[in-house]
Amino acid sequence: MPRTRGDGKLHITYNEMGQGDNILIACPNGKVVVIDCGSARWDTKYFDLSVTPEVLREQAIRIVFDNCFLGTNQMVNALILTHADKDHCNELASVFDHTLTDGTSKVSEICAVYFSDLFGSYIEGAANFYLLNKTKPENRYAITINATDQKINDSAIESSPKNTAEINKKSSRLETQGFIKIIDGTEDKLNALPCNVYILASNVKTYPNIQDGYPNETPEGNRNRGSVVTMIIYGDKKFLFMGDATFHTEKFLKDTYGAKIQNLEFLHIGHHASYRTSSSYSNDPKQAQLVKNIDFIRHVNPRYLAVTAAYDSGSSLKLPRWETINNYIQGAAGLLNKLGTLIHCWEYHETEYIMVGKKRQVSQPKSDKLNDKITNKYILCTGTHGALDFDYKEHDDGSGRKARAYKLEADETETLLP
Repeated sequence: MPRTRGDGKLHITYNEMGQGDNILIACPNGKVVVIDCGSARWDTKYFDLSVTPEVLREQAIRIVFDNCFLGTNQMVNALILTHADKDHCNELASVFDHTLTDGTSKVSEICAVYFSDLFGSYIEGAANFYLLNKTKPENRYAITINATDQKINDSAIESSPKNTAEINKKSSRLETQGFIKIIDGTEDKLNALPCNVYILASNVKTYPNIQDGYPNETPEGNRNRGSVVTMIIYGDKKFLFMGDATFHTEKFLKDTYGAKIQNLEFLHIGHHASYRTSSSYSNDPKQAQLVKNIDFIRHVNPRYLAVTAAYDSGSSLKLPRWETINNYIQGAAGLLNKLGTLIHCWEYHETEYIMVGKKRQVSQPKSDKLNDKITNKYILCTGTHGALDFDYKEHDDGSGRKARAYKLEADETETLLP
């Protein structure tokens, strides 16, 4: 179907970045939000050797410059850099500032950038230097939203007037109270469904007795658990993007926002579906139970799931984890059915034994293996399925009222989801 920026629909595309994140969002009124732009590994697809890292990079660039996201308007309204890891920021200049062979223009301006770490920490791919030329100083926002601090650039975040939600302020509307609104993406017409972009968390601190696999106060651990968490609300549909957030952020979100983040339409699983998010896996049974008690999956109860991970992220990363994905299958009662969905992922295998005479010998040590797992639920992964598209439009149910948004399916039909 034609996908045009400002066509009155909400468009969400996951670029295939290998081992990395690049999420493109075009709001109904044409405003564009980009979440992250990086890759730790431009992974080739082993089942299609013609798809080289160079081809994947070019495909990613072409999606950025597709009419839906830029077209003749080379402006990005908001860039959200969840944290400073290279697989979230190092391809910013190469993707945004690349001129294709057909002469397509570069990004002309980034109106606002939100980030969790010190601006100077975004050194991978010289992202910070690129942003110095593409953003104005007053439009660079270091944002913190955790249990003790809510601030932008060291200033406390103010509250909006009663029953309103102003840009860069705490929403005072009941359904979004405490969310920090950064974009109004509502189409400019009478009775249009509201579509707004909010930040819910950033620089979350550790909780006692909960371990996410990182020693406390290490740079990598602080960056990941400090990831910016973004929510889009379009009509009555909620879309949550987790960055590399870990157990601590999941607990903060649940404890802080409660029912406001329940029954999501869509969830971007944090940290590439690793053990450090939404998984009760642990060699320590006590720790496993503490993590399980967070109960994040059942609480947010998403209908659709997206994972960003390479087809084969390698034995050092072992992403995505089947154990984490399976936790969502078991715990999210609202997860929609999609028959025969294949996920290429890593899975832990127990030790196997064989009998040699009367003696038992190890035939296979404890290890993680790459598997093709089949599920009948709507879980899509960039490494397995390529770029992912989700498109929504509002619907008039005939009563004169705007009903909840429809999802536009890939076969160009419009279907009201169950």
